[in-house]
Amino acid sequence: MKLQLSIEVNTMISVQRTNPTAPNDHYVRMTSEAIWRLTLQHRSSEITVQSPCEGFTQWIARIDKKLLSVSWDWVRLDDGALVQPVPRIVLSNVMMVDAFGCDRGMDLTGAALQAVVDSTDWKPTVAKVCWSAVSKNH
Repeated sequence: MKLQLSIEVNTMISVQRTNPTAPNDHYVRMTSEAIWRLTLQHRSSEITVQSPCEGFTQWIARIDKKLLSVSWDWVRLDDGALVQPVPRIVLSNVMMVDAFGCDRGMDLTGAALQAVVDSTDWKPTVAKVCWSAVSKNH
C-alpha cells in the first residue's frame, strides 16, 4: 500500500462549518461587502487615562437580529486632535467570511473593520466625552 501526500505551499487553510450562520463561538459572520455596508452607531466612550486624555469607544450595529460590537482605543493629542494610537487595533465580534462561508481570519477582518472605522465620523462624538470630562476636573 502506497500513500501519497502532496502539500501545496502558500495555500490558505480555512475552516468551513456545516452551518456558518450558527457557530458557537459568538462571532457574527459577514462577507467583506456586508462589512463595508455597516452603519455604526455610538454605544459608549470612556476615558481610561485623564492626562493625556485617553480611552476607548464602542460602536454597534444590528444585522438580522444580531448585535455587532466594534471598539477601538483613542488618544487626544496636545493640539486637541483625536487619533487611534499605533498600532491601530479594532476589537469586534465580527468575522469576515468568503463566498463559501469560510473564515477569512482576524487580520483581514481587522483590516476591513479599520476601513469602516476610518470612514466613520467618530471623533466629534468622542470629543464630547473627552471635553466634558476635562471640564469637570477643572
